[in-house]
Amino acid sequence: MRILWDYIKGKGWLPALLGLCTGIFALVLSLYDLQAEAAGYAGLLCLIVLSVCAVWDFVQWRRRLVYLESIAGQAALLLHMLPEPRNMEERIYRELLSELNEERRSAVSALDARLRESVDYYTMWVHQIKTPIAAMRLIKPDYKITREHGQWSEKDGAFYTAIYHPAALLRDPTKKPDTFADLRAIRAKIREVCPEAYH
Repeated sequence: MRILWDYIKGKGWLPALLGLCTGIFALVLSLYDLQAEAAGYAGLLCLIVLSVCAVWDFVQWRRRLVYLESIAGQAALLLHMLPEPRNMEERIYRELLSELNEERRSAVSALDARLRESVDYYTMWVHQIKTPIAAMRLIKPDYKITREHGQWSEKDGAFYTAIYHPAALLRDPTKKPDTFADLRAIRAKIREVCPEAYH
């Protein structure tokens, strides 16, 4: 019932046209003293034609409405899925949708770029700030990872060394040979300190 009411609100010209036709027939009847029966047939034919046109238009409108409702819930709405525009107004709405879709795509691209930049920044922060802070706290306050990686320090009976953060290796592959050498040195130190770990 709500759909029919929405249709009638949108097509208010149909009842107005029917009222106009009825008024014209009544005026012609009164001016020319025509028989009511002959004018009644003409009025009935006009009513039938207008009713058929209104029903056909409603069916077409309802079909488009059902299709639009079926694609409205899809997250990735593609413009080619929309029905073809039937008039200038629908064409303008289609162009507006295209512009909004382009703006949405560029906003998503910009957001993705900002997210990648943020991830790169925080990865670099972890490598450049957090890892050296841990080394400075555990090994010595003025520890420099680029100069002292792989060097051993002893503190409270424990041996300490620091290696590059894995993110640093992804950003600068030239650090991989030094890191692999540091890892081999760690394995050698474990063998030296705990020979039973490899038996």
